[in-house]
Amino acid sequence: MARTSGHVIGNLEKNISTGALVTQAFEIGSALGYTPVTLDFTDVTTGDNITAHVTEGTHSQAATPANTLQRYWTIAPGSSLAYTNYSATF
Repeated sequence: MARTSGHVIGNLEKNISTGALVTQAFEIGSALGYTPVTLDFTDVTTGDNITAHVTEGTHSQAATPANTLQRYWTIAPGSSLAYTNYSATF
């Protein structure tokens, strides 16, 4: 996938391949705008799919809802994904 414009509203599933350094961008957002997430993995020994999506509003488990972003991201890895570490850029 190569994004030239637009974004997915809803679930976007992509594959995480094996490798020492693996980066995967998720071109997701909502009707209110483009709010992507990029995941960087180190030492992926078993690849699998990851599904990501954005939800508008405050997360139900937010301790102080008045002081939160009015959106949250859900990232769900497949059950066999194995890696050493990851970081997410929102």
